[in-house]
Amino acid sequence: MDGGSYDLQGLSSPSQAILRGDELWFRYTGGQSYAIISSGTPNSGGAVCMAVLHRDGFISLDAEAKPGTVLTHPFKMPGSQLFINVDAPDGELSVEVLDDQGKVVARFRPLSGDLLCARVEWAVGDIARLKERHTRLRFTLRQVQL
Repeated sequence: MDGGSYDLQGLSSPSQAILRGDELWFRYTGGQSYAIISSGTPNSGGAVCMAVLHRDGFISLDAEAKPGTVLTHPFKMPGSQLFINVDAPDGELSVEVLDDQGKVVARFRPLSGDLLCARVEWAVGDIARLKERHTRLRFTLRQVQL
């Protein structure tokens, strides 16, 4: 590693995240040495640094080539649209919406690609009538990060 980097040894906590488009920006202070121990390179002090993270990319459910299924706990459907964050350039994600009796009431066309906030287009059924009613989602994943 380059001994001139400001974030190799001493860091101070990042500031509150700044939301910019589909990214989270974190400013933090970095130093080239600890308070007592020097890195052996000329110390120019510190610098304000920035880390950039993909929005909503902190945790995922991952599936490999063999398809897997995830069934959510029942929840009240908050609205009439569903948006999905999926990374599936070589895979596929399918979703079914189940009513409180476990009956499939909506199914959408499988998604693929790297989609941060894809609006679900229903191939069968609709979820508008389920607003504020208990529902479940059943995801089928193949080579996907959801």
